[in-house]
Amino acid sequence: MLILHIFAGGLVLLFGFAALCSPKGFKLHSMAGKVFFPSMVMVSLSAVYLDFRIGDIPIMGVLSLYFATTSWLAIKHQERETGIIEIFAFLIIAIISITFFKLGWDIMYGGQSLKGTLPIEFYFVWGGVAAFAALLDLNMIIRGGLAGSHRIARHLWRMCIALLMAVLSFLDQDIFPTLIKNSGVLWLLIILPTLLMFYWLCRLLFTRNQ
Repeated sequence: MLILHIFAGGLVLLFGFAALCSPKGFKLHSMAGKVFFPSMVMVSLSAVYLDFRIGDIPIMGVLSLYFATTSWLAIKHQERETGIIEIFAFLIIAIISITFFKLGWDIMYGGQSLKGTLPIEFYFVWGGVAAFAALLDLNMIIRGGLAGSHRIARHLWRMCIALLMAVLSFLDQDIFPTLIKNSGVLWLLIILPTLLMFYWLCRLLFTRNQ
C-alpha cells in the first residue's frame, strides 16, 4: 500500500501542476485533470489506510479526499445543481473542522499525553480552512447550487488545496539533501501553486477574461 501511495502521489504532483498551469478548456488541462482526480483519491484512501494501520487518526487523508471530491463534483454537476452528496460533504467537513480544533486544543492546553503528528499550528490552520470550506458548502446548499464563474472557482480552489496538501506531504519526507533543504528552493513548490491559484481566482471572479 505504501508503494501505491507513493506512486499515486507522484502522479498527483505531476498532473496537478500540469492542470494548474494550463488554462481551462485546453486539452492539456482536461487530460491532466482526468489523471489528477483518481490519483488524488488513491493517495487519500491509501493515506487513510496507512494511518489506521499505525493507530493515527486519518484526518489528513479524509480532508484531502473531501477537497478532491468536491472539486470534481463542482465541475461534473450542472449549474445550480446540488444533492444529498453535497449535504453529506458539508457534514463531513464540519466534523473535520471540529476535530482539528479539538485535537489542537487538547495538545496545547489539555494537559493530555496526546502527541500530534502535525506541528501544533497546523491543527488550527487546517481547522480554519475546513471551517471556511464548510461555510461555503452551507451557503451553496442554501442557494441551491452555483453557476458561472463561482462554480469554476469552487472547482479551482479546492483542487489547489488538494494539490498543496500533496506537496506538503511530499516535502515532509526526509529525502532531500541538506543543501537543498537549507536553500529555500523547496518553498517554490508551495508558493507557485498558491500564486497560480490566486491568479486564476482573480481572473475568474474579477475580470471578464476567463
